[in-house]
Amino acid sequence: MNKYQKYIEENLVKMVHSGVSLEGAIATRLQTQQVILHGSSDVSYKTAKIIKNILEGWRYILSPNLGEPLNPLVLCNLHYGLSEGVADYLKEEDYRGRFRDFPISIGGSSYVPPVYSHDVAKKRLNLLFSTFDGSLDSVMIIYCYLMKYQFFANTNKRTAFLWVNSCLYRYDLGFLLKLPTSERGRKSFTNHLLKFYENESYLSSFVSYLKTYYLVKV
Repeated sequence: MNKYQKYIEENLVKMVHSGVSLEGAIATRLQTQQVILHGSSDVSYKTAKIIKNILEGWRYILSPNLGEPLNPLVLCNLHYGLSEGVADYLKEEDYRGRFRDFPISIGGSSYVPPVYSHDVAKKRLNLLFSTFDGSLDSVMIIYCYLMKYQFFANTNKRTAFLWVNSCLYRYDLGFLLKLPTSERGRKSFTNHLLKFYENESYLSSFVSYLKTYYLVKV
């Protein structure tokens, strides 16, 4: 067991809980633990399913089946698992693990994510992945753009969260990303993300914020 596997195994509840509230679901750490250990808790079916999906996503990251994180197929596989049983609309279920080719809006922002055909989305994603130069900053920049471009119909931030951790782990960059779980922390994260949505020049500030507050050394 390497140091990343050891850290994740020892902090599994925290790492799963870190991804739960990214897109509207709310659960305490104790509720998250109960779902992980017992399969249920006093949360909604959808929230319990989100927790289980994130748990399976972490297991996928740690498995030898992960493959190359800079392959769009890995991102699609992560989304496929994370979006199981959590669709708000029937149309979203048809797009599990598939690139979105229809317009969406983002609450609290005037920013409208681009719409791509499947082939163009794949090319755009490969271009984004090609900017990885082995550095921590390059991975964090890709993570920010995965959230901004919203390649999928739903579950984009959770997919990006697990993807960036798969890269941090696979390329031994010395850190993992653990996002805020408190109401204050979530609000701060959302405010910074919305600033980046609205203004491309905020990217460096957003990356600096993430590195300062949410990277944990492994």
